[in-house]
Amino acid sequence: AQVTMSVVNVSQENADATTAGARPGDVLRYEITLDSQTDDVVNYIPAIDVSGIESVVEFTNTGFGVRENGSLVYPAYSHQAPCTQAFTFFVRVNEDCGEMTSMSVTNTEAGNVSVPLNCGLAQTGPSQSLYLLAGLIMIALTIVFTVVGRRSSR
Repeated sequence: AQVTMSVVNVSQENADATTAGARPGDVLRYEITLDSQTDDVVNYIPAIDVSGIESVVEFTNTGFGVRENGSLVYPAYSHQAPCTQAFTFFVRVNEDCGEMTSMSVTNTEAGNVSVPLNCGLAQTGPSQSLYLLAGLIMIALTIVFTVVGRRSSR
């Protein structure tokens, strides 16, 4: 059986996160894929060492995986060949990701996947302060038009 691991940045149109990187607020989808075309798979337990990312992400969906002791562990998988099975989890990069420049996860069979972090960049999507600023501008314009309307009707 062959095991591969990939990560895409959902917030950046599913770009390969190993080259596109991630910034605060981005959502990443990690996927471990087991592919066995000739051998039956018996009690394969996918486990990913996530200790390198736990401090800078929020786990938003772990599928059937359970976090324990710095790892994400999935239930045992068995299937007759040929078979292909994906194990997926999603994370969101914290707004404050500190001074980290990259984050890595590791699977014994698939190896290491590293994502460059751009912690100094603005959070993806509009922030609450942008909505507040837009609201204040709307209020100011309403006041101006009200005052101008009253003066012109006199």
